[in-house]
Amino acid sequence: MRALKFTFGGILFSIGLIFLTALIAVMNDPEYNEDEGPGAYIAASVIFAGPPLLGGGFLLWSGFRQGARAKKIQQAKSQAELRELFFTLLQENQGEVSVLKFAMASDLEGEAAREYLDARATEFGADFNVSDRGDITYVFPL
Repeated sequence: MRALKFTFGGILFSIGLIFLTALIAVMNDPEYNEDEGPGAYIAASVIFAGPPLLGGGFLLWSGFRQGARAKKIQQAKSQAELRELFFTLLQENQGEVSVLKFAMASDLEGEAAREYLDARATEFGADFNVSDRGDITYVFPL
C-alpha cells in the first residue's frame, strides 16, 4: 500500500509540475498575448496544475507518515521483545548474563548488546564480574 502511495503520488506530483512548468513557459513567451492578461494563465495553472500537485503531495506525505508510524510501532515491538528476552536470560542464568550470551540470544551487534546491558545495569543496580580474560559478566540482583 505504501509503495502504491509513493508511486501514484510521485506520478501525480510530476504531472502537476509539468503543467505548472508549461504554463510558466507560456507566460514567459515573447509572443505572450497580453490582451488576455495573466489572469487566464493563473486560472489555468490553478485548474490544471493545482489538483495533481496537491493530490500527489498528499499521497507522498501520507506515505512518509505511514512509514514513520510503522517504524515507530516496530521499534516499540522490538524493544518489548528485547526486554522479555533479557528477563528470560536473567532467570535462566540466576541473574548473570554476559555481553556475548546476550548478543547471541538477541541477534544484536556486540556494541549494541553492551550498551543495552549497561543501560539495564544502571536501571537495576547490577554488579560486574570481570574474568581473567577480561570478559564482563553482569550480575543482577534477583
